[in-house]
This record gives sequence, structure tokens and C-alpha cells, in this order.
Amino acid sequence: MEYRNCLLIIFIFGMLGLYSYSAVRQSAIDNNPRYWERRNGMISKVIFQKNITESSYSLNTLRELDSSEKIDCNETCQIEVQKYRRILLRDQCASLGYNYSFDYQLLIDNSFLRKLNHFIVLDKYRVIYSYIPKAGCTNWKRVFLVLHGVVNTASELEQHQTHELTDKYIRKLSSYTVEEAARRLQTYKIFTFVRNPFVRLLSAYKDKIEKPTGRNLRYRKEWSHRIPINMADGITQGPDTFVQYVKYLSHYTVINEHWKDMHKLSLPCHISFDFIGKLETLKRDTEFVMYNILETKPEIVTFRSSTNPTNSNQLVENYLSKLSEKETDELFDQMKLDFRLFGYEMPQTFRNIQNESYRT
Repeated sequence: MEYRNCLLIIFIFGMLGLYSYSAVRQSAIDNNPRYWERRNGMISKVIFQKNITESSYSLNTLRELDSSEKIDCNETCQIEVQKYRRILLRDQCASLGYNYSFDYQLLIDNSFLRKLNHFIVLDKYRVIYSYIPKAGCTNWKRVFLVLHGVVNTASELEQHQTHELTDKYIRKLSSYTVEEAARRLQTYKIFTFVRNPFVRLLSAYKDKIEKPTGRNLRYRKEWSHRIPINMADGITQGPDTFVQYVKYLSHYTVINEHWKDMHKLSLPCHISFDFIGKLETLKRDTEFVMYNILETKPEIVTFRSSTNPTNSNQLVENYLSKLSEKETDELFDQMKLDFRLFGYEMPQTFRNIQNESYRT
């Protein structure tokens, strides 16, 4: 009995020591700007600020810059916008009970590693990209294929080719060992792009369900068991098909990545992102990532226009005006974490969504 008690005491003190070391280490990281400079150069050192009131921009201006490209935004402005996005994310994660510390050596185990299957890695550039379907990921995969030397130009790559080549030649973070993945998360630059959750949902509908193509047949067949779809001629049955689609998503979870919540793919309360881009500010965010994260020229890859764009205000209005306020509220309730974490405001109805320069 005494022997067991001694072992128990040793175990408890060992765990206390490990916890204390972790806390001290994290505190040292948080308060040592040189760590951030060593990790990712000047960008992360400047972006990682704890107090948004230090910004030279008003909160209203930052909100507008966060969601629109109407205001000119130079590199200094971009850094301020990133501070705003990161601090907002940190605070929202804290409100959900996450401590927002990033000791990946302690965080990552084999179970968590499997969740990192939407993070692709360019070791040569020491960069990790968390890709989110229907948020511009096809174009970023084309960029990775060019930088990795798989293709010389991305201009002729079709969507399905891009995904197939990426799966074949670009490693996912989940394919590394726990130790290798933790080291990369600790030392590489990490970025992602997100999109208004409502418009992302509409884009998935138009691209995977409404539009009749041979490649989306499996999606249409799958959804035909949930909502009315005429599989014979590819035309949806009746004007309320989109409404039925929204109602389904409001009450059921769809596992497929095109409909999976963005926060479940990118794990933003567990992973420290150096840059969070938005499709609403795609042009300037893309240039910033190319120059400062990938450290290459933006013109190395021309971003292709979507084959199925959802970038017309009138088009968005036509679909979203079909929904009642109750249907809007029910869908928002299902997607509210994506709205909160990534700084999107809940419109009174879908009709109020401002859709600026969206691309699939």
C-alpha cells in the first residue's frame, strides 16, 4: 500500500511539474516578441498584438475594412485588419472556453492529427494552408502546385485536375508523424481563407446540386434523397428546392466537406493562424499572402474566375429572398459559430447580405 501511495505522489508531482512548465513556457512565448519574429518574420511579430485599442484605425473603420474592398488598404492597413481578425477570433474562442494557447507538443496526439486533413504543406516555403471548400481553395491549390513544381502554369488546370494533383503531390499535415506535425505548426506560417457562411452555402448549392454536370452527379444523387431534384434533366423540381435545401441544413448535419462548418475544418481555436483571408477582400488578401507569407510575386499565378460565380448581388438576392425570417434564423442558429469566430454579422434577413467580389 505504501509503495502504491509513493507512486501516486510521484505521479501527481510529475503532472504538476509538467503543467507548470507548460504554463511558464506559454507565458514566455506570449510575452516575447522575438519568438514571433523568429517564427514568421516581421509580419507575425507586428500582427500579434493583444490590445485592439492600440490600432490607429477606429473600430468602425476596421469593421468596414474587414468586410469590403471599397476602402484602399496598404500593407500597414492590412496588418491592422489582421490584428482585428485575430483578436476577434481569440476573444470568441475564449468565450467558448478555449484558453487559446498553442503548445502543439502537448496538443497533438494521433486523434487530433487525423483532424488536420484539410491542412496542406509546402515544406520548401515553410507554409501551411488550411483549405476550406467553397472559399477559394481551388485557386490556392493551383498556387501550391505551381510553387511545388508540379505544373508550370495554373491557367489550364481544371477544377477536378487541381484537386487530383493536389491529393497526389501536396502533403497533408495529417500525413506527418505527431512530432513532425507539431514542429511544423510551431515554426511554419499558417493561413486560411473564409467566406460569409450563407453565401458559401449558396455557392455549394449552385455548384454541386443545381448545376447539371457529370462531375457533380454523385452530389445530386446524394441530395435527391433529401430534397426534390429531377435527376433526369438536371432541373430542380419547383421553386422551393432551395428553401428545402436550407431547411435540411438547418436541422441536419452534412458530413461532406462542402457543407461542413468552416471552424470544423480549420480548427481556429486550436491552431494559431498568421493570416486569415476573406473572399470579401480577396484581391488585397491574396496579394498580401503572396508577398508576405509565400514571399513570391502575385503574378506568378493568375487567379482564375469561377466557372460558377456567386458574385452578383442580384443573383444572391434572387435565391435568398425566397427564405422567410424564421428560415433565416433557423439556418443562422445552425451556423452561428462560423459567424462568431470569423467576424461575420447576422443580417436581419438574407436580403441584407452584401456580397462583394465573391469567387468560388
